Amino acid sequence: MLRELALHTPPNVTNEGWLNALPELLRSARVGRRLARLDASLRQTLLTLFAGSAGD
Repeated sequence: MLRELALHTPPNVTNEGWLNALPELLRSARVGRRLARLDASLRQTLLTLFAGSAGD
């Protein structure tokens, strides 16, 4: 799953109003929904991976 997430373009934050940002918000919600479906041990592993420094 992590490889698949890394291959996707990250959400594009825009200053052109919420209506233009809505598609990016929906795309981000899809990713969040997928992460929420992971079991607790995998979520903890991802949190540790993302929260750690590159040197760890």
